Amino acid sequence: DGAETTAARPWEATRPHLVDGETFEVYPNRDSVPFVEQYGMPPAWKPQTFVRGTLRLEGWLEAWGAVFEELKAGDDARIAALAQELAATYPTTDADRDRVVLAVSLDVAGPAGQAWSGSYLLDLTGDAEESAMARCVSRTLALGVRHILDGSLPPGLNRAAETAARSEEWLRELALEGMDFTLRVDS
Repeated sequence: DGAETTAARPWEATRPHLVDGETFEVYPNRDSVPFVEQYGMPPAWKPQTFVRGTLRLEGWLEAWGAVFEELKAGDDARIAALAQELAATYPTTDADRDRVVLAVSLDVAGPAGQAWSGSYLLDLTGDAEESAMARCVSRTLALGVRHILDGSLPPGLNRAAETAARSEEWLRELALEGMDFTLRVDS
């Protein structure tokens, strides 16, 4: 509806979110508002839906309900003990594979009723060689380092892609590294 919302406990703002035909549960994990401007929309276009948060598989909120009750109580000793219990009960194994789903969707409407909707999706699964999370972190870091070394990105703390052209360039380069984002536009 275009209204800015905040959540003291992000899991309490969890809602269903459909990504490429699969239902996830999404909750906010950062302040999304500063990122809207980066899309360079005309001032007359007002975002109606801007989803930026953490995606979890459907059923996650219910499965973790007891954990969230412990978190609400705020007993640090109990939370530490619970973390140990969960690690012992559900250990990871060499056969486990992680999955990283990065999705950004944007719906905007103009004053004369025009509408635009689009999304980017990256869906990676880890393998025996490396986890999907490690791939996402290491490949993007290596790309940034290469750009610093070739002089196309200044050293220091930077946002990687300040312009649409640079974003497209980096997405092409990441695709060559096996991180292929899918763009879907529904206008």
